[in-house]
Amino acid sequence: MDALQRAPPLRPLNASNLEALGAPALARLLIEVSTGNAVIQRRRPRQPQLGSAAAQTERPKSGTGRSSMVVQVLNEAQRRKWDSSDDQLFYAEPRFVQHLDEAFRERLTQLYRERIPRRAVVLDLMSSWVSHLPDDVPYERVIGHGLNEQELSANKRLDSHWLQNLNQDQTIPLKSASVDAVLIVAGWQYLQYPEAVAAELLRITRPGGQLIVAFSNRMFFTKAPQIWADGSDRDHLQYVAEVLRAQGWMPPELIAESTRAKGWKGLVGGAGDPFFAVIARRPEVTA
Repeated sequence: MDALQRAPPLRPLNASNLEALGAPALARLLIEVSTGNAVIQRRRPRQPQLGSAAAQTERPKSGTGRSSMVVQVLNEAQRRKWDSSDDQLFYAEPRFVQHLDEAFRERLTQLYRERIPRRAVVLDLMSSWVSHLPDDVPYERVIGHGLNEQELSANKRLDSHWLQNLNQDQTIPLKSASVDAVLIVAGWQYLQYPEAVAAELLRITRPGGQLIVAFSNRMFFTKAPQIWADGSDRDHLQYVAEVLRAQGWMPPELIAESTRAKGWKGLVGGAGDPFFAVIARRPEVTA
């Protein structure tokens, strides 16, 4: 994966200037470390690229009687994983560890404090034993979803939770327009059908509500679809934004920042995990 180490803070990106970069037909931008500075290098293009967002399919919502038009962005090759076994087997044993470092987690909690209103109904999708929400902010309800019962039961911030493999069933068992904020932390990179998930999240989010997708440069490589495993940090931002816009979310805000490591490593200028986020809102009026 592309590393972002000892780099100065990146300026925030948005959908328009990412589009200005163009599809990586001739070269792709990636940020690497060079004596403490971020440098731009060229890399030969790879195939396949993001598919056209023109194709639409009607996906029935199992158990609900609902259906919605989902705009397909990925092709089948981009959805494939090295490990195609059931994800529930992979997550069967609880992992009571932090997958992202303290600097990343601190930045994430700060973002939540800034963006999520008090008394909001929050859905922590693809959650675990921690939700990274600020401890001193009250919410009306925090709903959790994941694949491991022990981890979710240990998450003291959740008021309720359920188990579901979103790569097998993309139906979200919540009422339409019932959630103010949806959070996905280090989870989007494992979705094989992100278009259908994004469409469902749009349905359950209230008008003006928001979706925050946060990630770094880490992953379980064998469980990540090809579109993520082969991509750079910038590719990941562009990909998440394209999927969301195709399903009807407003043009997302994109954040790309370096972090300073905590402890002795930070004292000598060491970098923490890079911080990336895609923030999108549901339009006040949907077509």
